[in-house]
Order: sequence, then C-alpha cells, then structure tokens
Amino acid sequence: MKENQRFSEIRLDGGNLSLDFVNTIHDRYEEPIKDYLRHYPDLVGWAHFSKAITGPQKERLLQQSREYQREAEQIYQESKQLREAIYDYIVSLINQGKVHPDNTRLMNQWLSKAFSNLELIRSGDSFELDWKADSFGLESVLWPIIKSFTDLITSDARGRIRLCPNCGWAFVDRSKNSSRRWCSMETCGNREKARRHAKKKAHN
Repeated sequence: MKENQRFSEIRLDGGNLSLDFVNTIHDRYEEPIKDYLRHYPDLVGWAHFSKAITGPQKERLLQQSREYQREAEQIYQESKQLREAIYDYIVSLINQGKVHPDNTRLMNQWLSKAFSNLELIRSGDSFELDWKADSFGLESVLWPIIKSFTDLITSDARGRIRLCPNCGWAFVDRSKNSSRRWCSMETCGNREKARRHAKKKAHN
C-alpha cells in the first residue's frame, strides 16, 4: 500500500506539525481509541507524509528500525507519551489549567535532546537552523515535532489553539475573526449539522 493511501484518513489541517501529530488519534472522545500510528514504521511513514522528514531520512530511519527493533519499539512507546504530553499542554492552555508535572519533565527532557542537535547553517544569503546530519538516529523522527510545538506554544498563535468539540482534534484557528469551530467543516461540521437537523426533525 502506498504511503498516501496508508495515511489518507489523516487530515493535516491542524495548522502546526505538533497538532497534526496529536491528531493521529482518530477521535479523542471515542472508545475504543483508534490510533493511526501502531508501531515505529508508522511513525516514520507519517513523519514523511507530513513533510517533517525527507525521503532519504525516512529510508535511513526505517533501515535502522529493522536493525534495532527493540530500540525502535521503545521510541514508538515514548512517542505516544510525548503525544499525550503535548495534548495535556493544549488542554491546560485552553482551560487555563496546569500541565501535569510529569508532562512538564517529559517535555523538557525532549527539548534538551532535540535542541542539542540543532546547528546554524548557511542558506544562500542568510542562515537557518537545521538538524545535524550525523546525529539523525531513531529518536530524531520526533525532533521536528518538538521544535514545531515549542515554536507554536511560545508564539502569539498559542491563543488561537482550539479543540474540535466533536472529535477533540487540535487546530490553530487562523480565520480572520477567530470563528473556526470545527477541525473540518467537511467532517465534524457537516456531522453536527446533520445531528441538529435530525434532532429538529424528531421534535416536529
């Protein structure tokens, strides 16, 4: 199965890589939970699908995961913990609550790992941050997600982070008047409209 087909159900409409990562759970309010990422190769495939990593990086990580299966499985389990930590930050921000101390420690540990592998490189007439090529190992698939999240949470856009009331997907509301309610009108928006129509019809 081609990658685009494998991840075709996962919309990338969160407006930020880390929010799209949080949205790799089909529906936050549905039981049992449907996780689109079932093992490490899925994590790598999704990272490539979302343009977080390049094709050569994807192949390198998949090769490493075949050689070090136990370590790859450990990173996969840690990725799920990171995903829930990011979600906790989002919920806490929206509800003006506190982030769980365990998630704060986890996030800072990942920040230390990821940012220690950034370097300043020349790009034409300017400079930019990029990942050190010689340090791109199994856990590096998560580094772009961490950087994306910290860029978002420390910017003014953090005040525009929303959670879809229907499925719990996270997104940045970039609408002109901050009126976006649903993760997608084509899915949850239309679903809610249909629900309201059915309820109205039943009461007539």
